[in-house]
Amino acid sequence: MDILSTAEQIVTIAATRTYVDEMGVVDLDDPIQLGNHLAAAKKMLVKISEAFTDSTTDDVVRAAEQIVALKAVRACVTEIESLSTTAPGRLAGHLMMAETLLMEIPTVFGEPSTA
Repeated sequence: MDILSTAEQIVTIAATRTYVDEMGVVDLDDPIQLGNHLAAAKKMLVKISEAFTDSTTDDVVRAAEQIVALKAVRACVTEIESLSTTAPGRLAGHLMMAETLLMEIPTVFGEPSTA
C-alpha cells in the first residue's frame, strides 16, 4: 500500500469519527430531514468504500471483520441508491442502518488495541 492510500484512509477514518460525533437528533416524521441525513450518511459511506478497497491488516480475524464491513458498506450504499420513497419509516430504517455502519467503521479499521 502506498503512502497516499494510507493517508487517505487515515483522513477518512478521522472524518467518519467526526461525522459520528456530530450525529444528532432527527425528526422521524420529517422526510426531508431524514432524506438529508441519509444523503450525508451515504456520502460518508461512499468515501469509506473508495478509500478502503481491501483489508488493511495481516491479522486474519481483523481482515475478515474488515472485509465483512466493506461488503456491508457497499450493500448499504447500493440499497440507499435504489431507495425511491419519501416514507419516513423506510428512510429512518435506512438511516439507522447507515449510521450504525458508520459507528462500526472506526473500530474495524482503526488501530488494533494494545491491551
